[in-house]
Order: sequence, then structure tokens, then C-alpha cells
Amino acid sequence: MFRRRDIPRYIAWALNGLGDLQRGQSKWQEAIDSFTECIQIFDQLGDRLESARARVRFGIVYRDQCLYGEAERLYLNGLGVIRESGDRRWEARTLRQLGVLWRNMGRTKQAIKALNEAQEIFEELVDRRGVAVVLRNKGDAYRRAGDYKAALECLEDALARFQELEDRRWQARSRMSIADTIRHAARWEEADAHLKAASEILQEIDDCPGQARVLRTFGLFHTGQRHWKQAIEAYQESRTIYESLGDRAWAGRTMAEEAAVHQAMGDEETWRDLRRRAEQICRDCGARTDDEVGLWLTSW
Repeated sequence: MFRRRDIPRYIAWALNGLGDLQRGQSKWQEAIDSFTECIQIFDQLGDRLESARARVRFGIVYRDQCLYGEAERLYLNGLGVIRESGDRRWEARTLRQLGVLWRNMGRTKQAIKALNEAQEIFEELVDRRGVAVVLRNKGDAYRRAGDYKAALECLEDALARFQELEDRRWQARSRMSIADTIRHAARWEEADAHLKAASEILQEIDDCPGQARVLRTFGLFHTGQRHWKQAIEAYQESRTIYESLGDRAWAGRTMAEEAAVHQAMGDEETWRDLRRRAEQICRDCGARTDDEVGLWLTSW
């Protein structure tokens, strides 16, 4: 039954969903405004749990912009309230987000500890998908720490679980992470096979953002092998998709990576032009173009 006094709560929930949508489109300021208003409403209603959940979702916006301090503050603030409430599922979700954040910050021991806690809770809840997602995140954290054996064990376990769940999108993401891990051993052919399998899945399920990311990864791999022409083509295809999606932040980052290829080739003029344009794009939408964004490939 609809009650007039529930209107503010419905508005807050709508703003929460809108913030997620705006974040996905790299509309950072709009997302910040939506989540800020959402949290204000929940605070006025005295709903600490919903406010805490919104803070966790809000933290992802700051993490995506590399504003790690702000993201960590929101996550930890939300986690405290969520733990008090006894909401174990949201506790696990928040710990997972903290794990991803700390991995991006290079605090891998903290990241793995948080992800282990999240995995234990998901196992307690018999949440098979939650466990699989955390295993993939742990693999990425171990790779960041330089423990490629542990990383590969986690990622292959995650892939097998996603195959059992018939979750094709996460299968593709896991294959991309596996490829990014085995490339450190210069196992280019195996890495290429995983990337091609991921690309096929993403095309079949019509995941345009995923296709853009896998093309960007192909660019990184070709760069690592000094296949300059193929790298440039992959980056340009990736950027075209990002631009069609209105995702200027990732379009700018991909342009910056293409610029690095031209620099490696000795084409200083093209490198400076692309780099200047990329920095302007990223500056306009509050993103960054440095090497840290390479870590984000496995946190989407």
C-alpha cells in the first residue's frame, strides 16, 4: 500500500540507482550529487543502514577517480554501521570493495585479508557467486603482490565456478585476469587464447563496455610484445567504443596509452598531441591518466 510518508524513501532509492547509472557513464559530478542527496534523505529519515549502504556505493565513484582517501572513508564509515546492524551480506560486499580499493592502492596484505573475510562470509551464506567474485579479486590482489602462482590458482578456481554458474560475463572477466597474470611469464600464446575467448563471449552477450576493455587489454599485450601497429589499432577500436558509450574517462585513458606507444616508436609529435588531448579529456571529467588505471581493468 502506497503511503505519502514513504515518498522520501522512494526518492532516495531512485537517487541511489541513478548514481550507479551515472557512475557507469563516468558522469562523476552527477553521480556525486545523486549519492550525496540520497544519503542526506536517508539521514533525515534516521535510516542508518540504508545510508551506510549508499555510502559504500558512493565510495565506488571516488575509487574510480583514484580518490582513494575519500573512497576509504566512505567504505569504513559504512562498514561500521553495517556490522552493527548484523547485515552479513552487505558486510561481505563492503569488505570486497575495500579489498579492491586496497589492492589498487598497493596495500596488498590488507586487500587479501579483507577479501578472505568477505569470502568466509559468502561461504557462510552459501553465496556461490559471491565466493567466485571474491576469488577473482583475490587473484588480482596476489598478482599485484607479485605472487603469480597464488594469483593463477584463485583465478582458475573463479573461472571454474563461473562456468558452473553459467555466468558468461564473469567468465570473460576471469579470463582477462588470467591473461593479465600469465603474461608476466611471457606466456603470450596462452594469454592470447584467453583474451580471444573473453572477446567472443562479450560479443555474444553484446557487452559493449566489456568489448572495449578486452580491446584495450589487447593493446596492452601488443605493446608488451612491441607489436606497435596492432597495439595502436586495438587502442583506437577500444576508444571508439568508449566514445560511442559516452564514457569520456576511459576514452581519455585509452588515448593516453596509445600515446605511450607512439612515444616508444619515437614519434614525438603524435605522442605529445595525443597525450595533451588525453590529459584534457581526463581533467574535464575528473579522471587520471597515469599507470594506476591499468589496475582498474580487473575491478569493473
